[in-house]
Amino acid sequence: MKKLIFILIAVVAALISCQVNKTTLPAPNTALVGTWFLKAQVSDNIIQGVPGIPDTVINFTTNDFYKFNVDYTVNVSTSMPTASVATHYYSYAADASGQVVIIGGSNSKNFTTYIVNKLSKDSLLLYSSVSQTLSGVAVVTNTSYMFTH
Repeated sequence: MKKLIFILIAVVAALISCQVNKTTLPAPNTALVGTWFLKAQVSDNIIQGVPGIPDTVINFTTNDFYKFNVDYTVNVSTSMPTASVATHYYSYAADASGQVVIIGGSNSKNFTTYIVNKLSKDSLLLYSSVSQTLSGVAVVTNTSYMFTH
């Protein structure tokens, strides 16, 4: 019985110590914080190494936006197929090789990494590349997102 209680205390202590202390996180990039309206999206599927024809979408509304908050949450709003808003977590990193934004849920397996091609006062360009195998066929989807404040 004493071993069971000890194990239970150890597990609870481990879980508590794994929680993120937001007071120790660096301040978010102030240029990223705010509401960014999606203006264009260009996607290209590469199937078995053969590039497809890029698909450009520009019919976005003011309901299509990413709102980056100072508490490391991002509200992603879409107008199609139906209007919806989802809240995710994000992180921003910059080093000599470039800048990235990682957006995802609390599940560490459910996230997307975006390369920041441009971040200025009024323009944000993000790029993502997702590789997957569908029915035994290798597919890479490259997508560029263009936002304005």
